[in-house]
Amino acid sequence: MALASGTSFGPYEVLAPIGAGGMGEVYKARDKRLDRVVALKVLPDRLAADPKFRERFEREARAISQLDHPHICALYDVGEERGTAFLVMQYLEGETLAERLTHGPIPLDDALVLATQIAGALDDAHRKGITHRDLKPANVMVTKTGAKLLDFGLAKAIAPATTAGTLTGLPTTPPELTAQGTILGTFQYMSPEQLEGQEADFRADIFAFGAVLYETVTGKKAFEAKSQASLITAIMSATPPPVTSLQPLVPQELDRVISKCLAKDPEDRWQSARDLKDELVWIRNRTTAPSDKIGTASKKSSSRWAWIAAAVSLLVAAGAILAGRSGYFQPAATTLAAFRSSIVFPPGITTGLNSAAERLALSPDGKRIVFVGSGDDQRRRLYVRSMDSLSMQVISGTEDCGAPFWSADSRFVAYISQGKLKKIDVSGGPPVTLTEAAIVTSGAWGPDDTILFTPKPGPLFRVSAVGGEAVPVTTLEPGEVIHVYPYFLPDGKHFVYLAQSISSNGAPGGAIYVASLDPTEKRKRLVEALSNVKFAAGRLLYLRDRALIAQSLDLDRLELTGAPEVIAEEIEIGGNTQQGGAFAVSSTNLLVYRAGNEGLRSVVQWVDRSGKMSVVGEPMDQMSLRLSPDGKRAIASVFDPARSTRDLWMYDLSRALLTRFTFEASDELHAVWQTNGDKVIFNSRRNGRLDLFQKPASGAGVETLLYSDGTNNLYPSSISPDGRFLLYYNGNAASRTSNDIWALPLSGESKPTAVVQSEFGEMYGQFSPDGRWVAYASTESGRAEIYVVPFPGPGGKWQVSNTGGSFPRWRPDGKEIFFLDPESNLKAATITARGQALEIGAVQNLFQMRIRTTGFAGASGYSYDVAPDGNRFLANTINESQTMAPFTLVVNWTAGLKK
Repeated sequence: MALASGTSFGPYEVLAPIGAGGMGEVYKARDKRLDRVVALKVLPDRLAADPKFRERFEREARAISQLDHPHICALYDVGEERGTAFLVMQYLEGETLAERLTHGPIPLDDALVLATQIAGALDDAHRKGITHRDLKPANVMVTKTGAKLLDFGLAKAIAPATTAGTLTGLPTTPPELTAQGTILGTFQYMSPEQLEGQEADFRADIFAFGAVLYETVTGKKAFEAKSQASLITAIMSATPPPVTSLQPLVPQELDRVISKCLAKDPEDRWQSARDLKDELVWIRNRTTAPSDKIGTASKKSSSRWAWIAAAVSLLVAAGAILAGRSGYFQPAATTLAAFRSSIVFPPGITTGLNSAAERLALSPDGKRIVFVGSGDDQRRRLYVRSMDSLSMQVISGTEDCGAPFWSADSRFVAYISQGKLKKIDVSGGPPVTLTEAAIVTSGAWGPDDTILFTPKPGPLFRVSAVGGEAVPVTTLEPGEVIHVYPYFLPDGKHFVYLAQSISSNGAPGGAIYVASLDPTEKRKRLVEALSNVKFAAGRLLYLRDRALIAQSLDLDRLELTGAPEVIAEEIEIGGNTQQGGAFAVSSTNLLVYRAGNEGLRSVVQWVDRSGKMSVVGEPMDQMSLRLSPDGKRAIASVFDPARSTRDLWMYDLSRALLTRFTFEASDELHAVWQTNGDKVIFNSRRNGRLDLFQKPASGAGVETLLYSDGTNNLYPSSISPDGRFLLYYNGNAASRTSNDIWALPLSGESKPTAVVQSEFGEMYGQFSPDGRWVAYASTESGRAEIYVVPFPGPGGKWQVSNTGGSFPRWRPDGKEIFFLDPESNLKAATITARGQALEIGAVQNLFQMRIRTTGFAGASGYSYDVAPDGNRFLANTINESQTMAPFTLVVNWTAGLKK
């Protein structure tokens, strides 16, 4: 029976259909007694009269009621309403593994985590005497807390797996349900004994598990055929290609695990899910451990660092001598063994908000490392550490920085700050502005003082290291959206870089090319990869599935030679530029990288005007927080490590319930609510740049393109109280201006008009509650300050802050403007409108909070919002317990590689 939305079904109110399968129809519903969202599964009318199916349905309830495991969907209730049997189960947010696999195979580390969780769930069920019998990707839900095993509709009661006796002597289900020739389950994942209609025990789940794991890692089904008959033949007699033949970076041990799962004879398979799980845990631990050929890992103790630092210094000196000449890129010829160490950072320093590839850089001479970090005031600065020192120093004057890279002589560091490309002498001196740059996703500084960088989405540009006009040096080909991560080759003329592309369906792709500063020389494609790229010791270094790959590059022919070799695994990726990985090299045989993929975790909290906080959600990598007009919901951009993208998620603040709002395989970063709260306008990178889209706030309905100017990244920031206009700023203007604020009509003519436009950077425009004024941040004074102008203008301009400020918010009654100063203090300025003028009153310091984002960083969005009562703030604050994970230093990383 189909249930309409709003229908009461016992104590449950049907909200929306979710899906249907052979054993029931599933609905999203609300438990009116406990006011929680549940999944309601009912037996269809067409099956209700069949006693066999009714018996199986009731058996499902009995089976699931015995299971209490974190990776099995929980059963809440069972009953009957108007002659229809139903189950009430945990409502899960996420996507099925089948849906996830439509985007391709899952990275090895994530696949092993999911597989271990599923195996643990099966072990728990088997020990309670329950066999699933329909394990397949569609019955595994991938949620924010991991895998959840669904649908025990085909489970059968058997004796617990710990019961003594032979497997063939275990009790069976009633014979009418397992008669010869009766097949229960899904063909693609069924064991040979199930296909033959024979009695099947829990080892049938082991077979299905192997088929699911095979598909998870390779993106291809273990058994495929053009007809049902040939598919059955394949399962009964064929052996799938080894996983390593499709995914060369997968360890051979996993091939063995899957092969044993898929054995035709149940006696040849793993004999328990517990043993299978233990084997997967062993593989997972082994693949995340340091590679044997790199050397032994040292501990984090500072006492051991002293002799490691000395060894590094000796290696650097030896490299200079053995090189035999002063060539900047000449690798050190050394026969010393490789070894590892950890570079540990002081407590309280967290990762900057840049992408992983933009967080660190190793000086060409191997003597120093520079990285982006945030201290107690949460402003991003450059930190430098000498390899022969136990301490690190902050580089003064580098506030709000990102994407550092070194000069060829290891004296200067270039970086982006407040819409400009700058350089600074690390031995001392003020920063020097080189040129305008809305974004920089790392750069390269050649031996002739040519700098390559990406100032906006598009090709690479070049500029002199003394400053001046930047000019393009590459050209986008059809389908390409940006050229990033340049790196010079030893001749100082050729360079490698990543050309990122977007397919017709919005899927990201990329390839690494080699090109020349000589415009008459055509570029050459080296390898397909979506990664940042380096060159050292005659090898190209890049990422593939988070594994760091080294492959020889013939510098005469500009071609890759030999087989790729894995240097390290589990390289950290993520941030605003997801394809980048955290690794760097020097010309003296040093490698630095960071493993893991936790991101910068933060937690949403309510904060009153005195600074008292109360937690709403769990720590996660989230940013860009927005309250609904009624203050009951909030929306944030959350990083999905499984897909390395950001999606929008919705908070139900009264219940601390988080629900996914967008599902595209692309970044969605910023969102604003329509005035009446019925729609959400957000930006998405699904077309290669950040365009504006809209979607009903209920989550139902389609997402539609609202506006794109075809060139720039667009960031929505505010909607007028009458709902007629959207304020946005263009993150990468094609003119001299780096950021301008525009008003887009939301009905009728959709041509935007400029609200604030200048040669400086203007961002974060916010309508006043009466719609007459716009508050915004601008760098016209040399640093970010808060200003107010009339809307739609013309008129005067009033400065609100005087010691730095960004992220302005109006109090709902319009009597105050809140903003953050550079030290993450929340301040409030009184505002009084007098006709066509404003009177700016005293500025009060409210409190300091470890906010997720401060400074003039457009991609990060707001990290706080004001409640409708004007007395509370919803804030996205840094998880206090999180500090910067250590980097791994590998000395003489080429040792053990093939010549």
